[in-house]
Amino acid sequence: MNESEFYTPEDVLAIISKHLNDKAVTREEEIINNIPEDLKECWNGLEDKLKKSILTESKYFTLKNSMDVQNFWHTRTFAKALKSPEVAMIRESANNTIDTNSEAFTEAFLKAYDKLK
Repeated sequence: MNESEFYTPEDVLAIISKHLNDKAVTREEEIINNIPEDLKECWNGLEDKLKKSILTESKYFTLKNSMDVQNFWHTRTFAKALKSPEVAMIRESANNTIDTNSEAFTEAFLKAYDKLK
Protein backbone atom coordinates (compact mmCIF):
# COMPACT_ATOMS: atom_id res chain seq x y z
CA MET A 1 0.00 0.00 0.00
CA ASN A 2 2.89 2.35 0.61
CA GLU A 3 3.88 2.29 -3.04
CA SER A 4 0.40 2.43 -4.52
CA GLU A 5 -1.75 5.41 -5.39
CA PHE A 6 -4.27 4.43 -2.71
CA TYR A 7 -3.60 6.25 0.50
CA THR A 8 -5.78 4.64 3.13
CA PRO A 9 -7.16 1.21 3.88
CA GLU A 10 -10.63 2.69 3.29
CA ASP A 11 -9.62 3.46 -0.33
CA VAL A 12 -8.60 -0.15 -0.83
CA LEU A 13 -11.77 -1.47 0.80
CA ALA A 14 -13.91 0.84 -1.33
CA ILE A 15 -12.29 -0.47 -4.51
CA ILE A 16 -12.66 -4.10 -3.42
CA SER A 17 -16.28 -3.49 -2.44
CA LYS A 18 -17.03 -1.84 -5.77
CA HIS A 19 -15.69 -4.82 -7.71
CA LEU A 20 -17.52 -7.32 -5.55
CA ASN A 21 -20.82 -5.48 -5.94
CA ASP A 22 -20.53 -5.02 -9.71
CA LYS A 23 -22.91 -7.35 -11.51
CA ALA A 24 -21.10 -9.65 -13.88
CA VAL A 25 -22.41 -9.35 -17.43
CA THR A 26 -23.49 -12.65 -18.92
CA ARG A 27 -22.31 -13.78 -22.33
CA GLU A 28 -25.77 -13.25 -23.80
CA GLU A 29 -26.00 -9.72 -22.37
CA GLU A 30 -22.60 -8.92 -23.82
CA ILE A 31 -23.64 -10.17 -27.26
CA ILE A 32 -26.92 -8.24 -27.14
CA ASN A 33 -25.13 -5.07 -25.99
CA ASN A 34 -22.89 -5.28 -29.08
CA ILE A 35 -25.64 -5.49 -31.69
CA PRO A 36 -24.76 -3.14 -34.57
CA GLU A 37 -26.88 0.03 -34.65
CA ASP A 38 -28.40 -0.83 -38.03
CA LEU A 39 -29.76 -4.13 -36.66
CA LYS A 40 -31.07 -3.01 -33.25
CA GLU A 41 -34.52 -1.98 -34.44
CA CYS A 42 -34.99 -5.27 -36.27
CA TRP A 43 -33.69 -7.24 -33.26
CA ASN A 44 -36.19 -5.51 -30.98
CA GLY A 45 -39.00 -6.49 -33.36
CA LEU A 46 -38.16 -10.19 -33.38
CA GLU A 47 -40.21 -12.71 -31.43
CA ASP A 48 -38.70 -13.99 -28.18
CA LYS A 49 -38.50 -17.53 -29.57
CA LEU A 50 -36.37 -16.34 -32.49
CA LYS A 51 -34.20 -14.20 -30.21
CA LYS A 52 -33.56 -17.20 -27.98
CA SER A 53 -32.66 -19.28 -31.02
CA ILE A 54 -30.13 -16.71 -32.22
CA LEU A 55 -28.57 -16.45 -28.77
CA THR A 56 -28.32 -20.23 -28.65
CA GLU A 57 -26.56 -20.17 -32.04
CA SER A 58 -24.00 -17.76 -30.59
CA LYS A 59 -22.71 -20.50 -28.30
CA TYR A 60 -21.28 -22.29 -31.32
CA PHE A 61 -19.13 -19.31 -32.35
CA THR A 62 -15.93 -17.97 -30.90
CA LEU A 63 -16.83 -14.40 -30.04
CA LYS A 64 -13.65 -13.12 -28.43
CA ASN A 65 -13.48 -9.59 -29.84
CA SER A 66 -15.83 -6.98 -31.25
CA MET A 67 -15.08 -7.96 -34.87
CA ASP A 68 -16.22 -11.52 -34.15
CA VAL A 69 -19.43 -10.24 -32.58
CA GLN A 70 -20.09 -7.84 -35.48
CA ASN A 71 -19.54 -10.65 -37.98
CA PHE A 72 -21.86 -12.91 -36.00
CA TRP A 73 -24.67 -10.35 -36.12
CA HIS A 74 -24.23 -9.52 -39.79
CA THR A 75 -24.38 -13.21 -40.76
CA ARG A 76 -27.72 -13.93 -39.06
CA THR A 77 -30.68 -14.60 -41.34
CA PHE A 78 -32.64 -11.53 -40.27
CA ALA A 79 -29.59 -9.29 -40.90
CA LYS A 80 -29.08 -10.74 -44.38
CA ALA A 81 -32.75 -10.21 -45.16
CA LEU A 82 -32.58 -6.66 -43.83
CA LYS A 83 -29.73 -5.87 -46.22
CA SER A 84 -31.39 -7.41 -49.28
CA PRO A 85 -32.10 -5.23 -52.34
CA GLU A 86 -35.85 -5.76 -51.95
CA VAL A 87 -35.84 -4.25 -48.46
CA ALA A 88 -33.76 -1.32 -49.72
CA MET A 89 -36.34 -0.70 -52.45
CA ILE A 90 -39.21 -0.87 -49.96
CA ARG A 91 -37.47 1.60 -47.66
CA GLU A 92 -36.72 3.94 -50.54
CA SER A 93 -40.31 3.88 -51.76
CA ALA A 94 -41.61 4.42 -48.22
CA ASN A 95 -39.32 7.42 -47.78
CA ASN A 96 -40.30 8.89 -51.14
CA THR A 97 -43.28 10.99 -50.12
CA ILE A 98 -42.64 13.79 -52.58
CA ASP A 99 -44.85 13.64 -55.67
CA THR A 100 -42.45 14.45 -58.50
CA ASN A 101 -44.99 13.82 -61.25
CA SER A 102 -46.36 16.93 -62.86
CA GLU A 103 -50.01 17.34 -63.75
CA ALA A 104 -49.12 17.08 -67.44
CA PHE A 105 -47.39 13.75 -66.83
CA THR A 106 -50.36 12.46 -64.84
CA GLU A 107 -52.80 13.48 -67.57
CA ALA A 108 -50.66 11.88 -70.27
CA PHE A 109 -50.41 8.69 -68.24
CA LEU A 110 -54.17 8.54 -67.71
CA LYS A 111 -54.84 9.12 -71.43
CA ALA A 112 -52.42 6.35 -72.34
CA TYR A 113 -54.07 4.08 -69.78
CA ASP A 114 -57.53 4.83 -71.19
CA LYS A 115 -56.33 3.88 -74.69
CA LEU A 116 -55.26 0.47 -73.38
CA LYS A 117 -58.82 -0.36 -72.31
